[in-house]
Amino acid sequence: MPTWGLLFLLSAVAQAIQDFPAPCTCQALETMGLRVDCQGHRLTALPALPAPTRHLLLANNSLHTVPPGAFDHLPQLQVLNVTQNPWHCDCGLTYLRLWLEDHMPMPKEEGVRCRWHVGILHPQLKM
Repeated sequence: MPTWGLLFLLSAVAQAIQDFPAPCTCQALETMGLRVDCQGHRLTALPALPAPTRHLLLANNSLHTVPPGAFDHLPQLQVLNVTQNPWHCDCGLTYLRLWLEDHMPMPKEEGVRCRWHVGILHPQLKM
């Protein structure tokens, strides 16, 4: 029975890779799950992400915010790089800030920097 389970998981990963939208690239990881690389593609919104995503690289794009719940369907997500984006630090970024605090403890020097701010947030504030 474990062989069937492994075949099912490999089939799901292969299907997710095949259906993944450009310009991101998707690779199967040796430890199961997917590495989704969307770095440097000038994305202004998150693409549809497959559920088995384990590593998600979104650095160096044009992302301003992340919609609430955007990562909730990614229970295997272990690595998330969202640096070097022009983040709008307002209430719309609360989901990302809280998700990062709960799931991705980062050293302060690798934090997310605000590009624009609203209200009391400082433009150089690290999240």
